[in-house]
Amino acid sequence: MWQWLVIVPLVVASACYAAWALVPAPTRLRFARWMSRRVAAGPAPLARLAARLERAALPAGGCDSCPASRVAPGGERKPPAR
Repeated sequence: MWQWLVIVPLVVASACYAAWALVPAPTRLRFARWMSRRVAAGPAPLARLAARLERAALPAGGCDSCPASRVAPGGERKPPAR
């Protein structure tokens, strides 16, 4: 019986992770914002989890993620090695 107490949470957590990873980014963000609104006034651990999911669902692209935006101005750039 105790094995079920270990296996069931692991399977549920694995299924949630797989669903989160395979769902398109806009849907993840929409779900994270919905969950954040629903549990914001609830227990503190759930509110923290919802805020963390919302931060994880935000798009990572754009100018901030591009390495070219972190090049120091005036620095000399070397051509790529061949």
